[in-house]
Amino acid sequence: MTVSESDRHELYARLEEVIGKEHTETIMSLLPPVGWADVATKHDLVELEGRLVARFEGRFERLDARFDRMEGRFDAIDSRFEAYDAKLEALESRVSASIFRTALLVNIPTILASFALTLTAVRLG
Repeated sequence: MTVSESDRHELYARLEEVIGKEHTETIMSLLPPVGWADVATKHDLVELEGRLVARFEGRFERLDARFDRMEGRFDAIDSRFEAYDAKLEALESRVSASIFRTALLVNIPTILASFALTLTAVRLG
């Protein structure tokens, strides 16, 4: 037997007469909004779970494997960056040493010339 909306409305009206509006609304809220044939049973849910498991079986494992491979690639990239960092630090050290030597070599003659001029000024003075 299929329950129509008019059947539901008649039931509501009769219940309201007998037990009052508040109790009628409580009872009606417990009924499904459609016929009982449309309500899923535990058996329906178990069957659905079986179909979903069959459909997606192995996909999560394959997805995990892909993520593991990507993680390996990122680790390889990280190690290459670490190697580049070490090379850059070595280059920075060599450049700093070269700049220091160049500055020292450029300034020594100036310092010696200033010292010589000071000695000459003291002797003449």
